[in-house]
Order: sequence, then structure tokens, then C-alpha cells
Amino acid sequence: MSKRLIVYIGENWPAQPSAPWVVLDAKGQVAEQGESDPRYWPAAEVCEAVLSAPQCAWIEVAVPEGGRREHQRLLRYAVEDHIAGDIDHQHLTEIGQTRTDGGTVASVLVCDRSRLRAVVTALQGCGRPLTRMYSELQGDRSEPDSWTLAVGSSAHCILHPGSVAAVALDKEVCEPLLEHLVDKARREGKAPAKLELRCQVGATAVDLGALAQRLALPVVEGAPYCWWLCQPAAVDLLHGEFQPASRRGGLLRPLRVPALVAGAAILMLLFASIVEILWKRQELDAVEQRMHRLFETAVPNTPAVAPPLQIRRHLDDARSRKGLLRQDDLLTLLVAFVDGAGSGAKGAVSKIEYEAGQLKLRLMDAQQLDSTYLEGRLGVMGYHLRQDEEGALLIVRGSGR
Repeated sequence: MSKRLIVYIGENWPAQPSAPWVVLDAKGQVAEQGESDPRYWPAAEVCEAVLSAPQCAWIEVAVPEGGRREHQRLLRYAVEDHIAGDIDHQHLTEIGQTRTDGGTVASVLVCDRSRLRAVVTALQGCGRPLTRMYSELQGDRSEPDSWTLAVGSSAHCILHPGSVAAVALDKEVCEPLLEHLVDKARREGKAPAKLELRCQVGATAVDLGALAQRLALPVVEGAPYCWWLCQPAAVDLLHGEFQPASRRGGLLRPLRVPALVAGAAILMLLFASIVEILWKRQELDAVEQRMHRLFETAVPNTPAVAPPLQIRRHLDDARSRKGLLRQDDLLTLLVAFVDGAGSGAKGAVSKIEYEAGQLKLRLMDAQQLDSTYLEGRLGVMGYHLRQDEEGALLIVRGSGR
């Protein structure tokens, strides 16, 4: 897997071009990290971005029931009542759904569409087209019954209050806001078991004891805060109009190579079939030419209308002139019947009638012979079998038509 460059996009970027960045190797470990202008960012095959928390709002709204096609329209309608700006200027990213007794509650990240477009365009201009972008609000968190406070080097920190929506807090008013939120949770019976504090390396230290005393809540020190680490289920902000060209094609993109292979195989099979048809056609033409030559030799001065049938009749005429049996004579038809019926012919016939090349057999018991099997056997020998209205078997030479 190629190296990934992840850039932290603050509120003032690109007006202030310097930005923190990390390079992750194939195992997801930090290979390099620093803070610099885009021209000094290290080379990497993939570029991703983390949008700072204040640039997004995490909103949880109840969405009316509706079909899948109407879901986006209903979602925008539900979010509109929870934001101050025009909903048409916002980019919505649904990051989860929760089923409740009252319906569906959707978790939505809302960010300004023009701001997102400006970031994507600026990175494209720097030669760093984005493949993914996440919100800092989607950072890693602790257990559901605990709260996590992530403190970075920026002027804000991020509070993950259990399993509900994360929120960005100004560092200057962070403690009083925390105190208010904890008191509110206590009144609602949703007080956390503890507060886990995660500080970025180099960030201003926090007095755990003083904070625990103020909140009347256990405060423990967690793992260092790494702004580039997101939840495993984090949802990419680049969708819809912001979807990268490299990902367009949706679910069909992974099927492109198998489809090309299948298409090539079908074309090869089609080509082989066409070659075989042409070869068979050539063989058939050769057989027909040979048959016409034989017909002209056997029956001179006779137009070839149906050569096989004409040769057969000519052969029967020659047999008659020589005193031999024709193919539609009584004895010949009887032999064909016996050969076709096998042992079932013994004692099966009660009456035999013959007239003009047609043999008519009345049976002792119509169930004694398998007419389907007999018809197949006679067909192989060039005879046709059918039954009349009285159940008698009629055998003639040829197709019988």
C-alpha cells in the first residue's frame, strides 16, 4: 500500500498556508510529521485531509419516515430547523442512524459548501488532490459510558460525550461549559462514569485534579491525542458533488477488471463460433457440390430440385427394373417395422394392409408397443410412423409429408 499524507485543515487555511501534516506508512504508522507550507509537504501517493472541528456541526435529528429516494430530501428538511444559515448553502454528510420508538434519528455532519469547495480547489491547485476528507469531530473516543476530551494545539478542544454528538469547545471557556454539560447530564440521569483527557504532545498541560474537583467527576489521563486518527466507522465528507474523480463509478468500479476479462472471453468465444460456422458452411458447400456431381452422373439431363429424394426415387426405379425390392415395397416396410419394434413385434399385429407404398398395421393391443421408441427407430432408418383415427400404425418411406 502507498504512503498516505494527511493534512490538518484549520479555519484560516489557505490564507495562513502553514498546516500540520503526517505521513503514514503501509501499516498505518507515522513515518514523518511536521508543520509547513504545501510546497514543503513530503511526497505521497495519497492525500487526505482532516477538517478542524469548528468547521463542522454534528447534529442529531429525527427524520420522517419515507422511501429511500425521498430520504435525502427529508433529511435536509429535518436539518433545516437546527441551523441558522440557508440549508442550500450547506453540505450534509449522514454518519449514522439510530432506530427509536418514535422513528429514525440520523446523525449528520453539516459544513459550509463554499468552504469545502474552497479547500478542495486549493489542494487541487497545490498538486495534492484529495482522496478523502474527515471531520475532526469523528476522532477516536473512549467507552460509551465515559466522556472524552481531546485537547490539541489549536484554540479549541473536542468533547465526545459518550455515544452522542461530539462538539467543539473554545479552550477559554472549556471548563465552565464542561461543568454545565456534566450538571445537565446528571439532571437527566446520564452522568458519565469518568472523563478521559487526551492531550496532544506539546499542548498546554491540564491540571487533572483541579478539573476533577470542579466537575465532581473522576478525570483520568488517556492516550495522547492524535488529530489524524479517526473512528473506524468515520464517514468521508467527499461525496456527491465533491466526490473525487478517482472514485466515480461507485460499486461498479471494482467490477471493471472482471467485466473486461468476461468481455474479452465472450469476444473470443464469439470469434471461435464464427470461425466454426464458416468452416461448417464450407464443409456443407463441399458436400452439396459433391452431391450435385453425383446426381448429375446418376440422373443425367434432370434438373436438381431435391437431389436426395430424386436419387432415392431413381434408385428405387433401378431396383424395380432389376427385379429387386424398392424401399417402399411391402416386404421392405415389414422388415423396417420388425427391426424397429424388436421383440415387441411378435404377436403384436392382427392385420396387415398395403397400398401405394404405405403399410398399415392393426395391432392386437395398442399398449404392447412403445410408439415413441418405434417412431425414433424408424426415423433413423428413413421411415415415418403415424397413427390414424382408428389407432392403426401407418409406415411410409421418407418424411410422410
